[in-house]
Amino acid sequence: MRKPTSGPGFALPELLLIVVLLGLAGAASIVLVRTSALRHRRALTDGRQASVAVRALDLLSAGLAQPDTGTVRVVSGGQEFDVQLITGDSILAGAIEIRVVGSRAGPELALDVPRLSP
Repeated sequence: MRKPTSGPGFALPELLLIVVLLGLAGAASIVLVRTSALRHRRALTDGRQASVAVRALDLLSAGLAQPDTGTVRVVSGGQEFDVQLITGDSILAGAIEIRVVGSRAGPELALDVPRLSP
């Protein structure tokens, strides 16, 4: 003979299972949000570094900057970058290497551009 129930509802194991599943989903979403935020921040830095490299190339082509003259500090999007223009033959003969490094010791962007004729 079955025991009568007090009415419709959920049993304790069902409720515990739902709580565990919601906890797992919450933990997974926190990990995804953090990963996404780190990727977004990295993409912003990469974009700013590329923008700074283009500015350095513009200064070089206009004759306002010369290679092997040291480091220039450039601010882009509120972030400081150190730019070096280095003469080197690592990839192209007579090429100029543009190195862009964030002031917070972040990753470095290095580009080799052919020697520009005046």
